[in-house]
Amino acid sequence: MHKWNVLKKTAPVFLSLAVAATSMPTTILAADAFGDGTVVETEDVSAEEVSEDDLAEEASTDASVEEVPEDTADVPEEVTEDATSEEDSLFTSEEETAETDTLEAEDVADGGEVQVAGYTYPWTKVADGSAAPTGYNKIGDSNVYYKVDESNTSLFSWRYYYGKTTLSYTDFYKTGSFDSTVYDSVTSATTKKNQLFANADATTPDENGYKINGVKNVSVKVWDKDYVEAKILEAAGELPADGVYAKAAGIVLNESPSDEVAQYKALSSSGTYGNWHIADAAQTKVTDATATLKTSSRRGDYVIKVNETSTKYLRNSKEGDFAVAANVQGVILKTKSGKTVGLRHLQEIWVKPYELAFSKDAGLQGETITEITYIIPEGRYVYSFADGIYVKKQATDAMKEAVTATFENKNTVKVTGLDKFKNPMVSVYYVTGSGKNSKTTYMAEETAVTVGEDGSAAVTFADEKVAQAGKEYTVKVTSDDYADLTTTAVRSESDEWSYMYVGLTWSEYWANEGVYMAGSTEANAETDDRDEHDKGAFDTVTRATVNHGLHRGSFQCTTVIYTTDGKTFPVQSWSADGGTMNLTDGSSVGYKRGVITDAEGSHILKEYDVYGLKYVPVKVNNEDLEAFKAAYGSKIVENGAAMSGGYGEMKLSAYTATATVTENTNGLKTAVLQENGSFAFSARNNAGTESGLQDQALKTADGLVVTVKPADGSYGEFLRVDLTGNYGDLGAHMQAVRWDYYGTGETVLVSYGTKFAADNWMHKINGIQLGLTNSLRCQLPEGTDGTGKWVITVYALGYADTQVTVNAAEENIVKAMANATEEEIASATSAVNAAEALKESDYTAESWAAMQTELGELKDALKKAKPKAPVLNEGIQHLNAAIAALVKAPVPTAVPVQPTATPTPSAEPTVTPTPSVEPTKAPAPEVKPSLTVKKAVLNLKAKKSATIVPVLTGISGKVTYKSSNKKVAAVNSKGKVTAKKTGKAVITVKCGNYKTKVTVYVNEKLKLKKSSAVIKVKGKTSIKATTNITGRITYTSSNKKIATVTSKGVVKGIKKGKATITVKCNGVSKKFKVTVK
Repeated sequence: MHKWNVLKKTAPVFLSLAVAATSMPTTILAADAFGDGTVVETEDVSAEEVSEDDLAEEASTDASVEEVPEDTADVPEEVTEDATSEEDSLFTSEEETAETDTLEAEDVADGGEVQVAGYTYPWTKVADGSAAPTGYNKIGDSNVYYKVDESNTSLFSWRYYYGKTTLSYTDFYKTGSFDSTVYDSVTSATTKKNQLFANADATTPDENGYKINGVKNVSVKVWDKDYVEAKILEAAGELPADGVYAKAAGIVLNESPSDEVAQYKALSSSGTYGNWHIADAAQTKVTDATATLKTSSRRGDYVIKVNETSTKYLRNSKEGDFAVAANVQGVILKTKSGKTVGLRHLQEIWVKPYELAFSKDAGLQGETITEITYIIPEGRYVYSFADGIYVKKQATDAMKEAVTATFENKNTVKVTGLDKFKNPMVSVYYVTGSGKNSKTTYMAEETAVTVGEDGSAAVTFADEKVAQAGKEYTVKVTSDDYADLTTTAVRSESDEWSYMYVGLTWSEYWANEGVYMAGSTEANAETDDRDEHDKGAFDTVTRATVNHGLHRGSFQCTTVIYTTDGKTFPVQSWSADGGTMNLTDGSSVGYKRGVITDAEGSHILKEYDVYGLKYVPVKVNNEDLEAFKAAYGSKIVENGAAMSGGYGEMKLSAYTATATVTENTNGLKTAVLQENGSFAFSARNNAGTESGLQDQALKTADGLVVTVKPADGSYGEFLRVDLTGNYGDLGAHMQAVRWDYYGTGETVLVSYGTKFAADNWMHKINGIQLGLTNSLRCQLPEGTDGTGKWVITVYALGYADTQVTVNAAEENIVKAMANATEEEIASATSAVNAAEALKESDYTAESWAAMQTELGELKDALKKAKPKAPVLNEGIQHLNAAIAALVKAPVPTAVPVQPTATPTPSAEPTVTPTPSVEPTKAPAPEVKPSLTVKKAVLNLKAKKSATIVPVLTGISGKVTYKSSNKKVAAVNSKGKVTAKKTGKAVITVKCGNYKTKVTVYVNEKLKLKKSSAVIKVKGKTSIKATTNITGRITYTSSNKKIATVTSKGVVKGIKKGKATITVKCNGVSKKFKVTVK
């Protein structure tokens, strides 16, 4: 009987004879046969070059193959001399076979056949205690036997098969039996990236994310005997959980399994993988690439960026084909000292593989990387760097503690602890957004500094950039010898503030109030039925009429009149009769029916613009006061200065007051200096207890009567609410109005801001008229129609906020305005004739001017080619009311004449009305061809739909629609948009050469990185909020005596206690709890 010790002595002879007989190259690890690791390795050596002596020592490697020593990489499982007879039966002689009992049929438990590489291997199981079958070989300690076809003489003769398998990262990067490096799986909490890499062994995502356990499609070599026996054990259901058989069974053989491949790892019979075998032809070497190292990144402690010069193998863009892209299997970093480190998918290797990351614990600190190898299934790309890439060491804990940063002023940061760094440079920046949407804004970028004897240096921002008070900035120290080190600095707010009024535009006022289209100045070329441009966002309100609202805009708004000859008249207030304009510079000019008279002569009104509010109470940090005054100049009204506005008209009265703004003024906003030198304004303080006016207590509006008006739309509104009763003083002081829409529930769906003269109005006798204009600033949420609950808040100078709740029914919602009938036009004409038959000299100047205003509006409405019924009907109502309110002028005897409630035109003597001076009408502006849409932004839930309504001005033709992301939102040929899944899509609307865009958001979300925090008194923390919702994020504290919060979400502890910060965006809100200790 042959024993293993006999085979060990004779095998070299047999092997040399086999080589000589066949003249075929073979790859043999003698240690594979003997299992003791002491015998040599030969590879691709012909019979002429090999002697028996040569088999006793290591053969030289063929120049075409790179062979890395790997101990027992190809060694079969070791068998010792005292192996059992069952192990000996693997290599039985004919004599032994003759002595073996024949296997009886009844002893066979089960069996079958396995096909491997064109050979059939019958196998069977033998019951315990039964004899071995004739001609069958036993597999290890199992009860499975198999038979080798007589024609298959190569089995057990060191033949190898080649195929592909999946390896763990540890096996993939293993360099030999002595390499004990372990690579963990990559764990990700996301559910979208597991398929980014074709050769990453990623699990199927679940609610917890996924794992990447290793590498797929790895070329490997396996001993045919190990592979055959593994497949037989697998078929017999006896495959072990680990070891060589478990690993071999997972290999998928190549189509020609005996053909050696250019790159592979060998599976030894001990069940381990050794180093790589790589042919020269499988390697592409690049020597002219450069590389840069960053020592701080969101992807890792260190990031290498490879920059190719003459080659383009590494994917660095979405366009083009690259040799190394999503197919990459692994990357190896090699250092000058010989150390190697393997990298993993989505942990260190990214979709654009020219960027590689690794952690500070990778063992590379202080090393110089000289080679980066990218492995793909077909081979590898080796990038060599002659100068190497030095991996800077991490600073010590003591060095980190010594580096601090503090603001010396609004544009200078002092950094300490720099004396331990070589050539330090300092960057100051902040980051907005996250992931792909993150943006870094630098105040100073890698600025070289001069370090003083105390180890500190000052950095002054360039380009007049300034830091915001209360905002946290990252301060980064870069040096020649240490990895980047970061700390933070917060520019503290001064304890001293200045208080004043300032004039703000509509967009500045509403920017941080959490309303729809907050801060947008987008205009809309579409006019309403009065030819007025009311349909924009928070742009300037422009009027082209001599009648409607000319005087009333001066109560609380910044109003400017423009004339046809280019003159400008900024209005402060009016005389009681409306005949004199008081300008903001203190001068006065005359006015009558669109004609302005000054020292230079007469000027014809072209238009008047309402820019915003002229008296908004604000507080400014004293550090920023100089910059604030430079920015707002004449718009500022300091405490103690005079305020005035409006004119007397029936229930409306002009006013004068003295500014006295304090911390407790209702409606107070905080002016916040921005990095670019501009100012932003916080949300208003809605709980102020003071009026902001000298010697005046905060007023409340009492005695109001609230009426939801039937659908009319005479002023372009789709919903209107009137406040009558005791409204006069509130109307004169009304600044802005907020509408919160609840619909059928108790949660705010959306909030709207408004503009005076476009949405809000006050009338001399008909009350405060509040409307919501169908405009860019006011679009209903998808799936709602405006019916249901509304909460309306009126903000007025010197008043507590006035809030009313109404419920709108279908009959209150304007659908479309009908054209006036002949009877309605006749009624309006009759009303005009009656008014024009009156004699001006019979009435007081004030009441006559009021009537003339209403008369002019109705006449303008009748001039339309197709007058609208609601406009005419309201005009008739207003004119009749003005006629009824006419006051008789005093008789010559100075005896007062009692006002006649309803003057009777027939009772007056017949007179010929004196023609009024009609101003030269400015030419109508040229209508520019355009394509717009009713709603430029759609917020939809998944599976919901909405239809885009295009508005064609001066153009015609077929309108087409195209979605940028059909998986998020699809659109059909009629403009119907259907939401698919969470995300953002842009719909391009096109007609001829004109196009516009509609942004679609599906499944709005507002997320907080954390929902609570514990801070100390005077301590700070920042709320990190992300959203896919249109609009600004606002922050409100439930108790400002415990904790305050800035418009940017920076929370400051005031005194011990608890407070809740409400984070809100476009009706969606989250709670952040803060405990101050």
